[in-house]
Amino acid sequence: MLSMAVILIVASCKKNTPAPSRTDMLRTGQWYIASGTIRLRLPNGNDTTLNYLSFLPQCRKDDYMTFQSNYWQ
Repeated sequence: MLSMAVILIVASCKKNTPAPSRTDMLRTGQWYIASGTIRLRLPNGNDTTLNYLSFLPQCRKDDYMTFQSNYWQ
C-alpha cells in the first residue's frame, strides 16, 4: 500500500507544459528571409511573378528579424 502511494505521489508531480502555439514559436527565434515572390496583375490582365530578393540590397539579405508581441524589428 505504501509503495502504491509513493508511486502516485511521484507520478502526480510531473508538470504538464502545453505545446507552444504557432505565435509563440514565431517569437522565440531570429528569422531571415530565404525566399519570396511578388505577384503583380498587369493592366492587360496578365499576372507576373517577381523574385522579392532581387529587389533587396545585398547588405539586407542576411539581416535577422525578431518578432515581438506587437511589432517586428
